[in-house]
Amino acid sequence: MSDRVRHVNATARKSLCDRTAAFGRRLAVDSRTLATAGVRTPTADYDGASHELVFPWIDGDTARVWFRRRRKAWSAGEWNRNKYELKVLLEPLIAMHECSRQGLTLEPLDPWRRIRPRLTAPPVTKGFAEHNTWAWLLYRELQGIALRWNAPLLSRGQVPVHGDFHVGQLMLEAATDASWLIDLEDMVAGRPESDVANLTAHWVTSRDLYQGDVLKAFNDLGGLLIELYQDMGGRPLQSLGMRFYGATALLRRALKLGEREAEVAQVGSILRSVETLVNAMKRHQIR
Repeated sequence: MSDRVRHVNATARKSLCDRTAAFGRRLAVDSRTLATAGVRTPTADYDGASHELVFPWIDGDTARVWFRRRRKAWSAGEWNRNKYELKVLLEPLIAMHECSRQGLTLEPLDPWRRIRPRLTAPPVTKGFAEHNTWAWLLYRELQGIALRWNAPLLSRGQVPVHGDFHVGQLMLEAATDASWLIDLEDMVAGRPESDVANLTAHWVTSRDLYQGDVLKAFNDLGGLLIELYQDMGGRPLQSLGMRFYGATALLRRALKLGEREAEVAQVGSILRSVETLVNAMKRHQIR
């Protein structure tokens, strides 16, 4: 459980820290709008006295714990043999992506929001300092791609997206394994590929779920999730969108892991994966 969340009787109470009261009230309204539209997400009330969101308590585990309990180490073979287990990740996400934006107050997705502050801050660990220049170059390359591809890749087909979707953002009920989408504080309007790519990038860079070649795993798991997403009734996903948002998510993960000295050895592998995705996108011409 996060240190921002308290379990009180039958509720989960989440502190909004430096967020405004207006944000808390809006998020409570948005959670009810989504739930009414059929998204399995707990509805929230805003408690102004404690500056907390108050949700019904879900008895269960995060999807991260749920998947880790099933396999000590996932791989391409394990994902394929157990691909229908992955459906629990996509069910509430597809429902969110199919929602109308009407009634939701959504800003456009900013793919650089968690990248810029980490790039401009002094390196937290000595081991990561040597990777900073490389990370800056990749960031500028991705910005250039975003500018060239703005209309087809970023602006069209925007839907409500979670904004920080990964295996820790789902709760699975202990009794039924039904998956609930949680932590909507980063919800914005964007391309659905951004959520699926972020899920993929987070999984393949989480050592408790996967250890191995990052790029191969991103392609293997990402391809499987695209197939499942569309088989389950979701809209078609662009492979180019997966590459772009995958590259930005992997860059963000490299920067975050670089803040921990124990993870620095993994950073170079992730940055090499970003570089390969960037080079593939630069060779592709959007018409």
